[in-house]
Amino acid sequence: MAALLSAPGTAEAAAAPAASTDQIAAAVTRIVGNKYSAADLALVKTRPEIARHVPAPDGLTISVKADGYTLAQDKGAPAAAGGAALLAENCAGAIDVGLRQKSLLGNVIWAYIHHVEACTDNVNVTRFVVRRDMTRTDGTIEILEQTQDVAGATPRAWTTSMFQRHLKQCLSPLIPCTNWYPWIRITLYADHTYTPEGSITT
Repeated sequence: MAALLSAPGTAEAAAAPAASTDQIAAAVTRIVGNKYSAADLALVKTRPEIARHVPAPDGLTISVKADGYTLAQDKGAPAAAGGAALLAENCAGAIDVGLRQKSLLGNVIWAYIHHVEACTDNVNVTRFVVRRDMTRTDGTIEILEQTQDVAGATPRAWTTSMFQRHLKQCLSPLIPCTNWYPWIRITLYADHTYTPEGSITT
């Protein structure tokens, strides 16, 4: 990636004064350090081959794909399902909760996904069937160690599944590496509903 911070082509340079490599590197450093200005964003965007790998300050989004499960409404603090009728075990469906970091140009730099499948019987979450995390990147991200892998107890009226992983991006020797620790927690309930949450630490 160091080659990305080489000077732009001569034709482009002739059209307008180009920012130096050091200026671009300093602006990227301020952006990833969350100490940037609007001028820094505008400057880096003049080099799209670099900007497509630089995380946008507002580029973190969460998405949910749930097949066979329903998003829990007004659950508040999880409580025991007292008096609920016992039903046949339901192991249908799967939940995928994803965190995505977009670049200054809007493309996805990395996506971290938590996949879970579990069984319920309207009284308890009876067991987990599948739990895993997955990461997709634009090629600039080093996928490192899994820092959390927590499966709540079953059978329970509600339980949780949580994953966290270390991701690292080093764009150039001139720019400090960025470390992300995205985490996603899914709370599952006995009535085959769920609530998702997730964020990153750096």
